[in-house]
Amino acid sequence: MNLFLLNLSLWLHPFFVSVTEINHNAAEKTLEISVRTFTDDLENILRERYPNRKVDLINPAAGGAMDTLIKFYLLEKMSFNVNGSGKKPVYIGFERVDESVWSFFEIAGVSELKTLKIHNAVLYDYKPEQINMVHVVKGKERQSRKLDNPEADWEFRF
Repeated sequence: MNLFLLNLSLWLHPFFVSVTEINHNAAEKTLEISVRTFTDDLENILRERYPNRKVDLINPAAGGAMDTLIKFYLLEKMSFNVNGSGKKPVYIGFERVDESVWSFFEIAGVSELKTLKIHNAVLYDYKPEQINMVHVVKGKERQSRKLDNPEADWEFRF
């Protein structure tokens, strides 16, 4: 009976979460950024934000059009300050894997990572219950932070 109630409560109150992974690639002097969102959540916010555009991340007939929408939305909702300097990531592309969309970005010219300030308000405008997990990896060190809406800013120090 308790398992039934737990499953029912999860169904009645689903989780809304994204995961941002940032890896410092010292050899390439880059920050490699991937953002994982649930496909339906990302589709829904893109439809809200761009009502005159056809949004289909499952079967994108025009992948380039979806790239543009994802890029504009995510770059509006995220910002990065590396070692005291604002950096704009370059959008690489997206890939749908099962129920999720992985979006990829890169910041070049990061030979050393001492501090990383991140602003991540991805999907905060979609669901007030949204949670954004951020993981940063530098060498063998990994730091993580859970950002509950409306908290969107955090600084990682290495």
